[in-house]
Amino acid sequence: MQTLARSDLDPQEIVSKSQKLMADAVAGHGRPMLDLAEIDIDIESESGVPSGFESIDRLTSWLGFVTGQTSVVAAYHKGGKTAFKLQCAKFLLDKGRNVVYATFADLSAPQLKRRLLKQMCGLSKAPNQEGLLDQNRWGQAMDFLNDRLKDGSLLVYVGSEHGRYVEDLYAKVLEQEAEAGVDAVFVDYAQKLKSREKGARENKTAEIEAASDVLKSMAEDAKCSVIVGSQITRGERKGEIMTKYARAIEEDAGLVLYIGERDEQDRVTITAAYNRFGPSGVDVDFRWDPKRVRFEEVTA
Repeated sequence: MQTLARSDLDPQEIVSKSQKLMADAVAGHGRPMLDLAEIDIDIESESGVPSGFESIDRLTSWLGFVTGQTSVVAAYHKGGKTAFKLQCAKFLLDKGRNVVYATFADLSAPQLKRRLLKQMCGLSKAPNQEGLLDQNRWGQAMDFLNDRLKDGSLLVYVGSEHGRYVEDLYAKVLEQEAEAGVDAVFVDYAQKLKSREKGARENKTAEIEAASDVLKSMAEDAKCSVIVGSQITRGERKGEIMTKYARAIEEDAGLVLYIGERDEQDRVTITAAYNRFGPSGVDVDFRWDPKRVRFEEVTA
């Protein structure tokens, strides 16, 4: 190319010959492009972890939360995002899967454990010493939960203790994947995510966009499913449910679930607003159990 630059050729010819030299230089390097005619479609090549709700998993051809993909669970304030994700995490735990629950919100590890206990048996506060029957029930429930948790298959990542940036979570998840494997990572919740990416701190939208890239890379690199909670804060606009700042995460996700508002009978609809692996815009009916702070499927 230096010889060409010093030659008497006109500039356009120099550019043309330079482009050919560059193309020849990279030819044969790296992996060749794929011939689509030679690609087999194998449905078994796609995998995921079940949500624990048949009506939800059915929408994704029983893949559930797909491996290597991010999924979003969005709801209004106090609409059940954490309860839904914890319910899914508990189901995976019972199936022997390895789960990481990451909280960047104001929930501590003891609070998460208390919520799990309430979902299991309706208990959330230890009884006083006078209630012997309740005391025995509390002890039995705690023993059962601790026995199930002692194998380390459910790990909790607390942003205030382990690192407030999504890159810190990424490093921990990859470390855990190398040691014992990770099947699913639940993130609570999107609007609280921070990123060290250059330019991410310019505004919250840019930061969430950077965080979304990291979450997607984490799902791919750790070969796990990543389920992110997202708060709906702006209601509906032109018939579309909007979430504050978290649009980038929803656009990157393979599955977006919207938890509707509960009515007087504690009925609630969960909508598959976007679904890369099945039908979108499908509503599924649930009932909210306020005593156990969990969702129950409504069967016809």
